[in-house]
Amino acid sequence: MDSLVKLYNLKHEEIQGQKLRVRGGGKFELNDAFIDLHNHNAVQAKKALRGRLGDIELKISKDAIKPNMGDGVNHVLKVVTGKGDHSPFEAVLRRVIPIFLSKDLGYQICDQTSKGVILVRIKKPNS
Repeated sequence: MDSLVKLYNLKHEEIQGQKLRVRGGGKFELNDAFIDLHNHNAVQAKKALRGRLGDIELKISKDAIKPNMGDGVNHVLKVVTGKGDHSPFEAVLRRVIPIFLSKDLGYQICDQTSKGVILVRIKKPNS
């Protein structure tokens, strides 16, 4: 998955307004590649994330958007949980969201090396 993370970082360096530029001059709405869960509790974050993932999968399956990695198959969603520095107790989302994504929903986490950021792989159906 290391090469997928490098490719993601190269393609998503440049954010302009509400659009992300990707290889080939294509553009995607920011919310098709990014979700910020700051200021959500665990229940709210899970609901928002489940909805965003479902929306992206539906768009990809209907070819309303192309997978953002340029290979026609892989799409990466950047999930910002935050570091938990401003939490009154412990960093809840940093601990809960990766488990929710991988064990409860069955997604593959590409990268979690950056504190407070998770890259999640969404694979186009039938690929």
